[in-house]
Amino acid sequence: MDVQELIDRAEIDALRNAYNIAGDRGSGAGLAAVFAEDGVLEGSDGPRKGRKAIEDMISGISVGKESSKKPWQLSRHHLTTSQTTFEDATHASGRTYFAVVTETGLDHSGVYTDRYEKRAGRWWIAHRRVRIDWAAADGHVNASRAFK
Repeated sequence: MDVQELIDRAEIDALRNAYNIAGDRGSGAGLAAVFAEDGVLEGSDGPRKGRKAIEDMISGISVGKESSKKPWQLSRHHLTTSQTTFEDATHASGRTYFAVVTETGLDHSGVYTDRYEKRAGRWWIAHRRVRIDWAAADGHVNASRAFK
């Protein structure tokens, strides 16, 4: 691993952290800002392409607003295991596990599957797929993956 790869890894880690902190604070604009201009955020309700569409979607479910199940009072995303693989100097992919704590306790957990691109010297999330593997019965969201 060379110095440039260490720098690139740190920049990608900063994107993951900024995404979750902005989301927990209810900042759709802050969350959308880590995506490439044409970036895609894909969740259980389908993909959103472009920063404006991502911001609008997040603003509709942020803390203090209505979600599909009940209003949010508190949200804290905790990132756990994460792996980043570089395809070349400007393309990388990653998987990161997360757990979310709300006022009801452990609310849900899942995985982010990402594609990153370095454009004009800066890393961006080009595509993020959010999969919720488990959700509490009294939580804010539904699991997008069913276990049999």
